Amino acid sequence: MRNFKLVIEYDGTSFSGWGKQPGKRTVQGVLEKAIETVTGSRAQVTSASRTDAGVHARGQVVNFRTAVNVPPERLPRIIQAALPDDITVRSAEVVAEGFDARRKAKKKLYSYLIAWGGDVPAAVRRYVWQFPSALDVAAMKKTARALVGRHNFKSFTLNDKRRKLVNPVREIYSIKFRSGKLKDFFGDLGEFSRARAIKIDVEGSGFLYKMVRGIVGTLVDVGRGKIAHGRIKEILSAQKRSAAGRTAPAKGLSLVRVEY
Repeated sequence: MRNFKLVIEYDGTSFSGWGKQPGKRTVQGVLEKAIETVTGSRAQVTSASRTDAGVHARGQVVNFRTAVNVPPERLPRIIQAALPDDITVRSAEVVAEGFDARRKAKKKLYSYLIAWGGDVPAAVRRYVWQFPSALDVAAMKKTARALVGRHNFKSFTLNDKRRKLVNPVREIYSIKFRSGKLKDFFGDLGEFSRARAIKIDVEGSGFLYKMVRGIVGTLVDVGRGKIAHGRIKEILSAQKRSAAGRTAPAKGLSLVRVEY
């Protein structure tokens, strides 16, 4: 048996998240079916991150074991032939037997895109949270600085019965903002190019259930004046979800990179 590591990307719009669920289309379910089709044997695929329904990935990392002797450089093309258009295998390599995509991950980078001040074209609408009014990005940046470091992030995660015993302490290494126009992120969009946009990159050791979306939603509530930027330490200390802001929609979020 060889242990294969894949880097994949996917458009999360039509998936009910990463993990397999009866009667639902999930990334794990579709990928495992494709691997079984090309190898002739069932495979258990482990992912670095269990992305939510509607969340995208540009650099999701997975691993699986198979006895089939396929050269790793050929594996992406072979698996791709059995996959739908909304999943792409970017690379494959054979890794050590002990490699586990989830447990060995050291750092993850998520990116969130928000737009306002103009219409968002249909071609990119599924990747952007279109906000109805301008945001105070300076206040959002001040708030974000207080979130960097090792904290209890219970106020930013939704309750999930499957994750009750998970330690809510995580470390965020950085939260970075890039401001511009929507065309700066997607290229020339013609008449739609005047819309303003910000990209928020959140990098950390790992994230709780919907934690990044809770952070982004809270930052947006700061940017619209609903939450004072000086309250962030109070929100962290409260350790309850109701103390923080909204949960940002899934469609603006992408898993960009996982490091080991």
